Order: sequence, then C-alpha cells, then structure tokens
Amino acid sequence: MALQDQFQNNDNRQGRSGQGQRVNLVSADTLNTDFTMDKANRLGSKSKMVIGAVLALVIAIGAYFAFHTQAKPAAGATDPQIAKSEDQNKQTTQHVTVVAAAITPVTNVISVTGTLSARNEMPVGAEGEGGRIMQVNADVGQRVVRGQVLARLNRDVMAEQVSQMEANHREAIANANAAIADYERGKSVADGGFMTKQELERRLATAESAKAKVSFTAAQSKEMHTKFNHMEIRAPADGVVLARSAEVGQLALAGGEPLFRLSRGGAVELRGQVAEQDLPALELNQPAEVTLTGIDRSFAGHIWQLGAIIDPKSRLGSVRIALAPDRQLRPGAFAHATIKAATANRIVLPQAAVQNDGASAFVLVVGADNKLVKRPVMVAATTGQGMILSSGLNVGERVVSTAGAFLHAGDKIVPQIRKAN
Repeated sequence: MALQDQFQNNDNRQGRSGQGQRVNLVSADTLNTDFTMDKANRLGSKSKMVIGAVLALVIAIGAYFAFHTQAKPAAGATDPQIAKSEDQNKQTTQHVTVVAAAITPVTNVISVTGTLSARNEMPVGAEGEGGRIMQVNADVGQRVVRGQVLARLNRDVMAEQVSQMEANHREAIANANAAIADYERGKSVADGGFMTKQELERRLATAESAKAKVSFTAAQSKEMHTKFNHMEIRAPADGVVLARSAEVGQLALAGGEPLFRLSRGGAVELRGQVAEQDLPALELNQPAEVTLTGIDRSFAGHIWQLGAIIDPKSRLGSVRIALAPDRQLRPGAFAHATIKAATANRIVLPQAAVQNDGASAFVLVVGADNKLVKRPVMVAATTGQGMILSSGLNVGERVVSTAGAFLHAGDKIVPQIRKAN
C-alpha cells in the first residue's frame, strides 16, 4: 500500500511539472488517431462492397448449377418418378387399335332416287270438229273403262248434218233401184229387137252411176256418224284419270290441249337415275324395293327398262321400275328404291379407318417393324357394314382403325388388334 502511494505521488509530480507538454503530445496523438480511423473506415466500406458482390456472384453460380443438375441428372443416375412418368407417356401415345383386313361377303345394294310417274300416260282430247263442252263425267283419281264417256260436246248442229246425210243416202238408194229396174226392162225388150243397143247401154250406165252414188252417200253418212260420235270424249283404255282440264262451257278444239290424262291400267313406275358405276350391275327384271316419304311400308317392283345412254354432264343413267297399282302410289311423288345386286367377296373396313387427303382415299398400314405406311386405296361403296374397298389392300394387312387423323406415316406404334366387322 505504501509502495502504491509512492508511485502515485511521483506521477502527480510529473504531471504538474510537464502539464503543458503532455497536452501537446496528447493532441498530436489524437489527430493521428482520428486520421487513421477515418481512412480505415473508408477502406472497410469498399471491402464490404467487394465482398458482397463476390458473395452474390457465388450464390448465383451455385443456384444455376443446382437447377441444371436437378433438371438433367448425370448419366447413369435415374429418378424412379421421372422414369415412371416417361414410361406412362410412352405407352399412352404408342398403343393404337388396328384391324386386320379380311374378306367379307358383301351384297351390292344400289340406290335409286326419282319420282313416280304413270307407266303409260295417255292424253285424251277432242277429235273431229270439236265443240263446246256440255257435260263432264269423270274426275281426277277415278277409274274408268275403255269406251266410257268422259265428257260430251254440243251435238245439235252435228245431229242435223247426220240426218241430212242419212236422207241423201236413202235417196241415192232409191235412185239406184229405179235405174237398175229400168235397165232390166230395157234388157228384156232389147232381146226381142224392140230397143236399140245404144239405149240399153245408156240405161246400164245410169244404173251403175246410181249404185256408185249409193256408195258415196253411204260413206258420207258414215263419216258424219263418226264425227257425231266424236262429240263424246271416251276413254281409249282402262285406267285412272290423272288430270282433268275439261270444264263445262269450255270450247274444245281438235288438236288442242288434252282435256284428260289417263294412266293405262293404273300402272305406276319409278323413273329414277343411278350412278354411272352402278349401272352395269343392273339387269332387267331385277327386284326392287321402293319407299315413299310419309309412308311406313315399302312397295315391291322390278326393273323393266334401263337407259341406253349416260348423261355427259351429270354422269347418271336412267332406270325405270315398274310398280303394281296402288292407291298410295301417286304420280309426282318423290321415291327412293334399293336394288340388291349380286353378292361378292370384298374387303370391308370401318369408316374411321379410311381417310382422304383431297387427292385420294388412303389408309395407314402397320409395317413389319410396327411403323405406319400411307397406302392409297379405291373405295367401291359405302354401306352400313363400312367402306367396301375394290383395290389397294391385301388380306391380312393391319390397318389403323381409329385415331388415324392423329397419326402420320413413319410413326411407330404398339398395335392392338381387333376383329373387323
């Protein structure tokens, strides 16, 4: 304790004796210290900035490599979840349903569209002199028989002419009988020598002339009777009245518009058109089934006439199908007929299997390596069974049956075979 007090006293003395000088030294040291600290502070700020930038760069580089290392694992490294997902996608896109081409018995059904018409339509009008219609005895849809009066014209004037001709004919007969009797008497007298030969020849000529006059008036009377009968318009054959334009008071002229239209026997036919490629498969007397709009039953018929030419513009030929008379078969109605032609063995594919690229029809055939090949085909017809092919595909070849629009030639698939219909 005494020693500590001694050192403290010494220090106090030194401090009192050198107080001014010590202050100076302290001031210099303080200035030096302040300058050093300011410089250090500036250097520390720059260092911190550099260190921060370096750290940010290191962090960015690390994040980059970490991301790409995760997205692209190294060779030999496998992620089970990723591999499983890729296998599932691969299986989903490659499994495709295909069908094996096979021969199928196909009945070629040919469609015909057209309108119903009377098989033998007969226009009936006025004959002879014509005249004004006084009576109409038939109407549309009525069945008539041959010789039945359909309408009567005014016959008053014609009746007078008939009477006059009949009177002329009777007069000619009387004159002829008198001339013949006069000749016979002259002939008997001439045999006794009481009449000259010239007189006898004159009487013979008169008798022959009278006989000729009888024939002439008979022809005139017959002609007048025929004209008189033509004042009654009669049915030329049994049939059905299809149309009537005759009205009471109408003036009917010979050679004018028909007053009636009849269907001979009531027979009706379908006059239709058929595609050029289907015409060779049709034959006379082939059975046909005709249907009409609004009627829930069909009508049996047969082909009785085939067109001799093909329309150069429409490429269609004509066909006429005879039908039995029926009240529901009305001329002018739209009708559709199906004709079953010969049965043939053809390759039939589902409609979805056949595509069209604008130039031709084609299918996607599965090759030996399960790669798809585009194959043009020729379609013969389309039925409820599918598309009937005439060429382009061989029996046994596998064809994509569905989803063909989403596949392309060269794609590799896993075929799933199903039977063709």
